[in-house]
Amino acid sequence: HSENKLFKKVMLVFSHLCDEAGRLCARARMNVLPRLLLLGEDEAEGGDVELRQRPEVDGAAVLPLLCDLQALVADVNALVVNFSHQLASLYERRQRLYVSTFKSVHLRRVFEELGSLLSLLHLCDLLTTRGKRLREALAAYVQMIKTMRQDPGKHGSNSSELAALEARVADMDERLCRGSLLRNAITQPLEVPGVIMLGTNPQFMEELAENLKHSIAHVGGVLGSANEQLQREQILALVALYAFYCSLSTAAPDSKLFKLVWALAKRVPLLPLYAHVCARPLELLVALVPIASRSMTLHAAQLRQAEYLRGLDSDLGKEIQLLSLNVSSWAMRFSSDLTSHPSKSEVLLVRAALVITGLLLALRLGQLARSCICAHLELREPLRKQSLQEILSALELLATVEEVFAAQAIALGEMCMHACRALSRQLYKLLTPIKSKLESKKRDPSDGELDRLAAVTLALRMIEGPPTRQRLLVAQLAMHACQLKMVLRDSEHEESSRLLSKMGLLSDCQGVLASACDCTFLFGARELLPELFRLAHASGRPRVLRSLLAAAQHCIPVLRRASAIGGVSPVSLLADKAFSRPLEGGAAPSTWAEAFGGLLGALLEEQVLKPLSLELETDLRLEVHLAASPADGDRRDGKPGLTREGRERRSQLSSLVKAPPLSLLGDFVWVRACVQHHLDASFYNLTTVALHDWKTYAEMRSLATERFGLSFTNTHLPAVACLPGQTLYEGLDVLQIMRNIHVFVVCFRYNLNNQIFVESAAATEGKHLNTISIRHVANSIKIHGGGIMDTTVNFAYQFLKQRLFLFSQFLFDDHIKSRLIKDVRYFRLERGNIGNRYPFARADRFNKEIRKLGVSAEEGLTVLDRFRMLLTEIGNAMGYVRMVR
Repeated sequence: HSENKLFKKVMLVFSHLCDEAGRLCARARMNVLPRLLLLGEDEAEGGDVELRQRPEVDGAAVLPLLCDLQALVADVNALVVNFSHQLASLYERRQRLYVSTFKSVHLRRVFEELGSLLSLLHLCDLLTTRGKRLREALAAYVQMIKTMRQDPGKHGSNSSELAALEARVADMDERLCRGSLLRNAITQPLEVPGVIMLGTNPQFMEELAENLKHSIAHVGGVLGSANEQLQREQILALVALYAFYCSLSTAAPDSKLFKLVWALAKRVPLLPLYAHVCARPLELLVALVPIASRSMTLHAAQLRQAEYLRGLDSDLGKEIQLLSLNVSSWAMRFSSDLTSHPSKSEVLLVRAALVITGLLLALRLGQLARSCICAHLELREPLRKQSLQEILSALELLATVEEVFAAQAIALGEMCMHACRALSRQLYKLLTPIKSKLESKKRDPSDGELDRLAAVTLALRMIEGPPTRQRLLVAQLAMHACQLKMVLRDSEHEESSRLLSKMGLLSDCQGVLASACDCTFLFGARELLPELFRLAHASGRPRVLRSLLAAAQHCIPVLRRASAIGGVSPVSLLADKAFSRPLEGGAAPSTWAEAFGGLLGALLEEQVLKPLSLELETDLRLEVHLAASPADGDRRDGKPGLTREGRERRSQLSSLVKAPPLSLLGDFVWVRACVQHHLDASFYNLTTVALHDWKTYAEMRSLATERFGLSFTNTHLPAVACLPGQTLYEGLDVLQIMRNIHVFVVCFRYNLNNQIFVESAAATEGKHLNTISIRHVANSIKIHGGGIMDTTVNFAYQFLKQRLFLFSQFLFDDHIKSRLIKDVRYFRLERGNIGNRYPFARADRFNKEIRKLGVSAEEGLTVLDRFRMLLTEIGNAMGYVRMVR
């Protein structure tokens, strides 16, 4: 039938428009919104402003983003025009399809998608007007262009090109960066005179008003209930749709409808939209649709926002406590094994219900934490410490839900597919009788009945296939056209909508869960992260710390996506420079992801690992000191000096130390290893500084190994070689000798037989002479560890290398070498006559000849005397090495 073909064309058009609206929203969230979000981040107070690139460089980096935003806004505006034209053409009294069918059909989903496009424009308005960096960058860039226009040849350009560029930048600034995208979209010319009329089309205007009223009632009924999904986000879309309705209407704004929209927006006057960006629906309503009223003004909206924030703070604890019980109950039921149940169909439906319950719990938890933090950021109000603790609990519960789903991930996909098939069968049973009833009317069916039959047939065909987003969209539009209210009871009609909604949740289970558990709003609340990490450490529960760290890392993909596409350079994220960590090599981070990752690493180290190590060391120290005190001598087998709170805290410290490694940006941070390293260094340093406390630190090491399972490296401390009550006689230290070995070999004389060094009497003016024996070297090794042996030997060999070089220079000197060669030749020729003995006369003559080469004025020493001293120094150094080895 021709009517059926026309009906299918209508379904095809609106399904394509709705799908395109979803694609535009996804494109904005992937490509445009992350960069706009970072563009609104100003420098933190006290940050390194000098490290940030110049404003004109920012302006050049912003231009590609503005071009992408301009293309996105153009596509959205074109789609809004297309939506309006198609709806106005359909809902028109001269349209035959309207008279036969669509007079009683309300395409709710189409108006929802139109509202989502308008709310996307308002989100872009909010992002472009946040902060001052964008305005400063564009102003500096325009000023640079004006400077270049004064001498364009110097910059390789011409005046006309620069003038066109300046005009283009000014146009983008005026159109995109003034917060007027939504206003421009709803006030753009939509009518085609004589062809398509909107404001003067009563059928279209009535349908738009009817959909507004129905959506307001639906969202208001679900808001705050256990079945709330993403209806909260529709509030902004309804405000934008009402403004769109008022801009089309030729009459004054409908005050009754205004009150309905105001009442709905009043329930959520601060609405989180993207990351930490928050919309103010009441203020937007007053700005777009000003109406004469004393109770619905801008001042009233601001008062309601403050009241809403106080309500959030007061109710947050009760909500989190109730949700904690619900999550615990749900996790136990979801993880239970139902394979032995005889009825597999019942098990499937129960598992599907549990999946949906888990998704709803995650959505509620995410909404609570996001609303609380974003509302305080938006109104610049401080958060109570108790609220921070409750938000930390919400993040832990979110991580719990995510982990429970991850544990069942393999079976979850298969179960969701079968559950969707079971739900589609239930929906099939509801629609099949309607199709049979319509097909039974063989005699002169009306056009409306034929269209309804085509709608039912289309819906059945869509739910028979896989539950993809497009098929469910077409099925929903077809069910709108079925006019089910006319043939089904109210309970059956609600059941059909509920079944389709459940299929949508189950088919996109992973996407809904990721959206619900998304914690990118923590990027805007990064000033709270130090306190959140401190509270996580104070809680003593490893799960809290792991949940907080995982939640904070949700920001990284958005930051990486923005950096991969291109954008402005990062700024200082926190005013406190103690948490600023450069990259390897000391370079500053070049991307937002690197900057935020470094911030998380610094927070983990400064707020968790260092305090944990110090607290653990303090606990060990107090335990050892209390056990050693006489007053507690009879209680060493118990827990001396510990109260119940102290024992609980010790148990918490043990849990933190024994916790599995933490995941941070693809790396693992092992808390136990960090604590071991800190205690190793502390015990070693303190023992070398205070030798009399060596036993205390040895006991602390042993206690840490026994109580917390820590394994320390062997640092060769003196505790392993000393008996209690002994005092080490250190004498001259090996390290001191090593540092002054050039003085030591001159001032000491080596006794080879006794293995002892004795100080030369000429080297000191005191009454006592120092001696160095093997015992002194052993004591030094016990104090400093065996590692100094290799260092001492290497240092001595470096000294010997220098002295042997002087030795060889002396022997190869021409004056010395010629005399030595003469004496060697004489000795070889006359060895038989002189009995292999070198004559004293020749030795005396050799000394006299050497003396002729020169004598030092101060000491009267010849070069041969100095050579003898050099040999002594070499021998002393080698004897010292022998003693150490």
